[in-house]
Amino acid sequence: MHRAIISCVILAVLSGCTTIQLVSKYDETTDKEASAIQKKLSEFFVKQQAASTDSERSFARSQPFFQDVTASLNALQVRAGGIYKNSLTVEQLHLAEDNLAYLALLHKSCITGNLSDIQRKAVRAQGVDTSLDCRVQYGASADLTGRGGQTLNAALIPPVSAIFDQTFGAVIALELAKKRGEGDKK
Repeated sequence: MHRAIISCVILAVLSGCTTIQLVSKYDETTDKEASAIQKKLSEFFVKQQAASTDSERSFARSQPFFQDVTASLNALQVRAGGIYKNSLTVEQLHLAEDNLAYLALLHKSCITGNLSDIQRKAVRAQGVDTSLDCRVQYGASADLTGRGGQTLNAALIPPVSAIFDQTFGAVIALELAKKRGEGDKK
């Protein structure tokens, strides 16, 4: 009987010392980088709305933006993927990359209707096509060359911008929730 009580006390003490981690810990770099990418996207949409000529709104003029944001997003995905129990953040970043790929396809007028499952799978598998062409392997409706002169439909800017605000807002909110959760433990 005495041993059973001691065993229960030891078990209670040990279980009080263990924590179960359901999600990763707060990562300041993820928080800051997601905010930086969101700022780049916001600046892009503001410039697109303010542009007065088709040349200023062309995909060719925007190509460096797409290359830069794609590289930043890829680096952030690699970092997030290396963090223990970070699958929620990783999936949100994959969705952000998918949305960036869709934006590039829209900007180059590579989509002629609703996306098929095959196109969605191509976008997920290949990522963002930063070339000046439309390529089926990247989710385009058809292979077309020389799409650099295409412009983003101005009517699409507010809803597409809102999608990115929501996507990156979710990444940032998750990181801040992790930070608050860590503060509760101290």
